[in-house]
Amino acid sequence: MRYRTEEHRGPAAFAALEPEWNDLVSRAVDTNASDMWPIMHGAWQVAQDYVVPRIFVVRDRDDRAVAILPLGATSAGYPPFTRTELLAIAPGLLDDNGLLLDEAHRDGVAPLIEAVLLQLTSEGCLTDVRPVPRVNLLAQTAEHLGSPLQARYIPPSRVAPLPPHPGTWQDVLHDAGARREIRRCQRRLNDKFGAAPTSATSADEVRRVVSRFVALHVREQALKGRLSKLASAMARQQFPNYIVDLHRRGDAEVIGITTPDGVLLAGYIFLRHRGRATGYRTAFNSDYRAFGPGAVALAAAIDRAIVLGDNEWSFGCGGDLYKNRWAEPQAAYVRIVGLRRTPRRIISRAWERGLAGIARLARVPRPHESPGAEAPDEV
Repeated sequence: MRYRTEEHRGPAAFAALEPEWNDLVSRAVDTNASDMWPIMHGAWQVAQDYVVPRIFVVRDRDDRAVAILPLGATSAGYPPFTRTELLAIAPGLLDDNGLLLDEAHRDGVAPLIEAVLLQLTSEGCLTDVRPVPRVNLLAQTAEHLGSPLQARYIPPSRVAPLPPHPGTWQDVLHDAGARREIRRCQRRLNDKFGAAPTSATSADEVRRVVSRFVALHVREQALKGRLSKLASAMARQQFPNYIVDLHRRGDAEVIGITTPDGVLLAGYIFLRHRGRATGYRTAFNSDYRAFGPGAVALAAAIDRAIVLGDNEWSFGCGGDLYKNRWAEPQAAYVRIVGLRRTPRRIISRAWERGLAGIARLARVPRPHESPGAEAPDEV
């Protein structure tokens, strides 16, 4: 057999895969910041009180890892959260950070990954797996009539080229009206509250801003009836440490807009990898929405990336309207969802295929297919 699949469970088994993960990253194409071990593994540590790693590794005949699919089984019954809240943290019983794949082995690996997803579906787990664009072959296998796997298309990611320093965010945003509005918001925040965006530089400053950011994110999500991924006690404690460590490595930057009396109006955290800056977490105080602190923080983050020499800014995937003003769409993402195979589901899928045919990966998703990711604010 050319390939075989093995499963690893728990934090210790996951940590032991670090050397193989880094080796695979060096061979994979189209890697991004979230594929880097310090970023990816650190994020799992932040969530360790409600997510248990369940990692699938595909090896070739030489026993070399050619694909790693990191999944996390939510810990049902975690005391502070109800089941509904747990599903809000990690949609379904399994969620992932994407599939890391050696492109040279794509055709041989895809059927094995499909088999893993089918296995998880048969176990009663509702899988929710979002592969990166390089493995869209998985979406094709999910289109088989009657398969319990279903492909759901996500609006494409958006990437904007950054000018060399001393360029600014105004060279990136081509909508003149939006540029005027952000400049107006910058003036109003400064004139009324004495608040201007700053980039945290020291470890103490990063920790202070991120701690306030966590409290703000939890508050704002609660006001919307949602549970923040940073709401658990472990996340509140670990997330600032995680970002401080990434900042020390040069992998993350933190922007804060704070009043002189210490009120955080908006925060923006972005990741850096191979010249690309990627928006990671954002939060703004909705009490100050009219002053556009989220948009001002985003503009300041882009300025910081330009100063640091990054040449691209990625907004990630999602159909938020504000992204249309900043960047052009790139490759579409596909989310694979495992469904229970029932007669009703099979008939429904057959009817859908008869009406619409097989969806093409290259098509641009409709706005209603967006998962509704968070936008900084009205600009």
